Amino acid sequence: MHTEGRSKQRPDMAPFDLVWPPGLTRPATPPALLYLDLNHWINLTKAKLQRGSAERYQELLYECRLAVAEKRTRILLSAPLVEEIYAIRDPRQRNDLADLVEELTDFEYMAGLVDVRRLELQATLDHMTGTRGLAFSPISLVGKSLLYAFGMVGGLYLVVLGQDVVYVVNG
Repeated sequence: MHTEGRSKQRPDMAPFDLVWPPGLTRPATPPALLYLDLNHWINLTKAKLQRGSAERYQELLYECRLAVAEKRTRILLSAPLVEEIYAIRDPRQRNDLADLVEELTDFEYMAGLVDVRRLELQATLDHMTGTRGLAFSPISLVGKSLLYAFGMVGGLYLVVLGQDVVYVVNG
């Protein structure tokens, strides 16, 4: 392996400095944050329903349920994961998967990729140049809505106009 010009480091260390964007705020831990890709959700769903060859996921499903129930772990969702789930054509499979997602998550989503990349780029440039850059507004790594995962804000607002209540859906 060619290592010329590279400083000697421990094998478990990255060959470069990692820079966490200061504008991307992490929730207090514990609990630990966990992200599962679609293939793991599918296998955990098979284990829950005792279908297919998902026996090896039985223990993982048990441990995930226990960790969530004991509030040691928060399982997060993402916009790409939701898009992948939405692309599943079979409604039964999609519903089975959604049932497990509902059981194991509080429908908390990671910040959208565009927002995270913007803050990562800002942090990297600030680190390299010793400047403060554009000073984008900070955002939380975790949000409570699917819109948050797409970089949007939404919600239901009640507006009282005299005797009438008007419902306004934002987003």
